[in-house]
Amino acid sequence: MKNRWVLLVVCLLLVSLFSIGCSRGGSSMSEANSTEPPNAYIIVDQVEIPLIKGSYQWKNAIADAPTPDMLVRDSKVYIVNSGSAVTVSFHSGPEPTETWGGLWVNQNFTPLTKQDGKFLLPSEPGQYIFVAGGKWTEGECSYATILKVVE
Repeated sequence: MKNRWVLLVVCLLLVSLFSIGCSRGGSSMSEANSTEPPNAYIIVDQVEIPLIKGSYQWKNAIADAPTPDMLVRDSKVYIVNSGSAVTVSFHSGPEPTETWGGLWVNQNFTPLTKQDGKFLLPSEPGQYIFVAGGKWTEGECSYATILKVVE
């Protein structure tokens, strides 16, 4: 009888340890093994603005999105100051080895000046489609949002 209790306690301990190990490893494993690039945002004038994920190639997956103007056509327009500096950031996962940013104008990408890791917005007021992207060892991804530059 005593052996059955010992066996029951050992089994319960093993099941508990296994459950704890799986639950702790699950979140970090899911980030490391994610099938998609991380979500991105920009910081402009100390305001965090979410970016919409566009096309990407990530590990063995490829996702094709519409052009940036179509991707953001129904999204919120964010008001920012002219000449502001834009920092591109990511919510989780490893930091990219490279980031880029620019404007989508007349169906073409026009890169913005990058200074100290930040992209400088135009000084001319107007509505712009800001496009950014990153490269990681797992792949690359583009992102977009609409910015209204005001004086």
